[in-house]
Amino acid sequence: MKESISESQEQFQNGNVHYFADHLPHNQYWRFFPEFRESTAYLNIETTALDPWLHGITVITLYDGKQIFSYIRGKNLDDFEKDVQKYSVLGTYNGRHYFPFIAMYLGLKLNQIHIDLRYLLNSVGYTGGLHKCEENLGIDREDIKDIDGCTAVIRWEQYRDNGNKKALESLLAHSG
Repeated sequence: MKESISESQEQFQNGNVHYFADHLPHNQYWRFFPEFRESTAYLNIETTALDPWLHGITVITLYDGKQIFSYIRGKNLDDFEKDVQKYSVLGTYNGRHYFPFIAMYLGLKLNQIHIDLRYLLNSVGYTGGLHKCEENLGIDREDIKDIDGCTAVIRWEQYRDNGNKKALESLLAHSG
């Protein structure tokens, strides 16, 4: 027991979140957050549809608790690969389903510890998608309440086809 405690303390001092991930089931990864908050980012993506084989990423958003970083197809999407490496823990809502887009579209396998809030919230009774969970938790995102996945695709097309900056701003607000 003393060896395990000593090893855990050493791994914690070294910031090795993977050591702890190897010793906990996925549904307990939320326990990392307080200790690894400074190396955690929240990740969201927007795509042109649901199939990574046929469709691509339009926007990726990272939030590190202090600043929002937006990566836009045709502008700076390639910067995401370098920037995401700064973090050892990624929080998402439904990331399990969109990580394949990142792998297929960018050729990038994310090796960070992943905390998927969809399953964590579901385990404590919050269901119905991100907007519904936010509403039930008292998080007010009234300015983007009417934007869903279909609307996000339309906003992307308005930006891509016509250079509509308001459409892009709306999409980025939805993603962030």
